[in-house]
Amino acid sequence: SPFRGEYWEVISPDLTTNNPKFLTTGKGGDGNIQYCTITAFDESPLVAGLLWVGTDDGNVWVSRDGGRNWTKLNDNIPNNPGYWVSRIVASHHDPGTAYLAFTGYRRDDFRPFLYKTTDYGQSWTSIVGNLPNEPINVIREHHQNPNLLFVGTDYGVYVSLDGGQSWTSMKNNMPTQPVHDLKIHPRENDLIVATHGRGVFIADISPLVELTPAVLAKDVYLFNIEPKVKWVSNTTPNYASTNFNGRSEPLGSTIYYYLKNDSKEEVKIAIYRGNLLINELKGSKKAGLNKVLWTWTMRVKRTPEEKKQIEARIKRFKQYGFTPRGPQFDVNYKYLPAPEGEYRVVLKVGNRVIMEKTARLLQDYWFQPNINR
Repeated sequence: SPFRGEYWEVISPDLTTNNPKFLTTGKGGDGNIQYCTITAFDESPLVAGLLWVGTDDGNVWVSRDGGRNWTKLNDNIPNNPGYWVSRIVASHHDPGTAYLAFTGYRRDDFRPFLYKTTDYGQSWTSIVGNLPNEPINVIREHHQNPNLLFVGTDYGVYVSLDGGQSWTSMKNNMPTQPVHDLKIHPRENDLIVATHGRGVFIADISPLVELTPAVLAKDVYLFNIEPKVKWVSNTTPNYASTNFNGRSEPLGSTIYYYLKNDSKEEVKIAIYRGNLLINELKGSKKAGLNKVLWTWTMRVKRTPEEKKQIEARIKRFKQYGFTPRGPQFDVNYKYLPAPEGEYRVVLKVGNRVIMEKTARLLQDYWFQPNINR
């Protein structure tokens, strides 16, 4: 429909096999769906009218003229299983590139079937790589990095940094579960995972966009830092926040860095406002992808009078048998909220400055009276 669903036009013949064997209607009550239907459809984000279609009876089609003409691609797919097409996805980077997944679990075939074309479906290459024998339900390509791919299977999520040549499990703290859909948030750079019965999971994948072979070859690397909004939250509980809430991401800027090998020296992340050092965070010395959280606090030296007041408070606490803990009892520094603005983030290993990036704290735009929403 070119008119927001006011009316619809037929743009194809029957693209399924229309096999009477699959069209036979059962007695009902078994919960099965009708076969010979379209199960996957995508339009290229680069070229209007470039359409990709997959069906539950194994047909794969492409149209390059908005549906006026269709080309069947089945014979171009090597070792085509002819199974249910679980997903077909057009590339964000090249109009001739698309990704295709079949699932055979309905026929007791749990092998993965995953293909890629770069010539509008005239030829396909398997990108299964080292994926285990798990049915594939969904594939996504990152909109900023064509080599960064994600698949959801009946057992979890896998990521590839090299365009599908090799895959790594992204299970982390997720339970083993079928993953039915994936969404990459274009603004937040988050991977949103929709599961079968276990809820929705969200992971920050911003460092993976930069995790190229060139970066992996470096000894140390500091990733770009996502701009963050200092949201103004409602501190008054309501029904929704107390009954339908999940764990939110922590408030602050997450700073990712990479170590090729374990470091023998201390790893520190220094935060500067201009040339003024306002905070210093201690990082892990372990090899791999590491992260620290800057909670938007500034470390400011106490005045002599403030030091005396803190020392007196500590003394009173100890008199009553308490052990003062926390930053509020730091004799030398006080910790204040960092205002909106730009901050320099410097990665140090030992006494060496390795890299510097910028962290941006943005004002909550809902509390800007003159903004055009």
